[in-house]
Amino acid sequence: MTYILWPTMPEMAEQKESLTELIAENSKSKNFEIIPVITENWNDDLSPWEFEDGRSSFEGNADAFLEKLLATVQSLHSKQDDRFFIAGYSLAGLFSLWAASQSGIFSGVASCSGSLWFPGFMEAELMPKCPKVYLSLGDKECRTKHPLMSQVEIITKEYSQKLNESGKYDSVLFEMNPGNHFAAALERTAKGMAFLIQQ
Repeated sequence: MTYILWPTMPEMAEQKESLTELIAENSKSKNFEIIPVITENWNDDLSPWEFEDGRSSFEGNADAFLEKLLATVQSLHSKQDDRFFIAGYSLAGLFSLWAASQSGIFSGVASCSGSLWFPGFMEAELMPKCPKVYLSLGDKECRTKHPLMSQVEIITKEYSQKLNESGKYDSVLFEMNPGNHFAAALERTAKGMAFLIQQ
């Protein structure tokens, strides 16, 4: 069985059925299951390290949330040919890349409109331990007055290039979508997930 681990918020998890339909449409496959892994503390659970900028704070509790996610994987793992992917949107996209760099259990990772602007991201030199990596952004996401978030396109392109040049991956795709960070989040997530599960 193919499982897609989806770190997300409760209100997004309610759209699981719609997301499943979009993935099936994009991938021409129905042989998968989305597994939402819910966080009630978005900034804290999904941040790999601490950060505070006067506007928002991030406690850096990703280690604990990863343990929860891996316990979910363990509970699902019943057959030798089971495959596990991880995909997230925004800060969950950053977390997904970090998680795939910590554990070799995943066959692919998708960071959809990922918060790769997060301070220390490039310095952390995250290299996912899986053969497929998908990255995406909206083409208006960098048009913000926030000094960190405005760098997201530059950083994501640089990171994509770094992964491609490493020669460690079967496939690395960086895709631009129309719109800002909040445009078509479910559709963008579906595109990333569909890319992962396609053979």
